[in-house]
Amino acid sequence: MARPLTMGEAAQALGVSVDTLRRWDRAGKIATFRDERNHRLVDAAEVQRLSAGPQRHSTDTGFSARGSMSPTPSPRTGPVGSFVAVRHLDLSEVAESS
Repeated sequence: MARPLTMGEAAQALGVSVDTLRRWDRAGKIATFRDERNHRLVDAAEVQRLSAGPQRHSTDTGFSARGSMSPTPSPRTGPVGSFVAVRHLDLSEVAESS
């Protein structure tokens, strides 16, 4: 029998975040158990069962999406922290000089 996996190992094997595994545990989508230090562990068979399902998107880091909410530029506003100078042109001066 294979040794149980930590939440981090299981998350990496499944391509999801540890937060996702915790949510799945609370929702009953994955079976976990606690060790003597009260850490969640996942049976290797459980990881194998879930990995047989549809392929999920890959995560670039082991961090949660909640921690990656950094400001990003949008096409409308430009880079964060920048501003656009608007200059008012008095067209009456142009019309008089023509």
